[in-house]
Amino acid sequence: MEVRVKGSEHLDCYLFDDQLGLVVEAKRFLSVKESRLMGKDAGRIGEFAGCLDKLHRKQDPSLRPPHIYGLIIAENWSKQHKRQHHLHYWDKKRDFLAKFETGKQHVYDAEDGWTLHWLYAYRKLG
Repeated sequence: MEVRVKGSEHLDCYLFDDQLGLVVEAKRFLSVKESRLMGKDAGRIGEFAGCLDKLHRKQDPSLRPPHIYGLIIAENWSKQHKRQHHLHYWDKKRDFLAKFETGKQHVYDAEDGWTLHWLYAYRKLG
């Protein structure tokens, strides 16, 4: 299934069951400049929720979960003692994430000194 909003790019993923729906945007956060792309994603997640309401009404309204959340998940690789400013930038919760709860999870330390973190932001949509 692909859902499009006028003037926007595709929706990365929509997962749902009878209780919960997740509108998911996935990114690689490798530079502070890429945060602008996340800002666009954060802004359109609410638009997608409206499209999904229409989709559920058209197909089968009983399939619409009572709780829908928007989720941005970002992969971030950083070298120990270098490029950590990405993580600090995320922690400062920029304007485009003002309505979101944010966090990060340390995932993996590679032998060559690179570290993988997953950054996330979510908010209730409906």
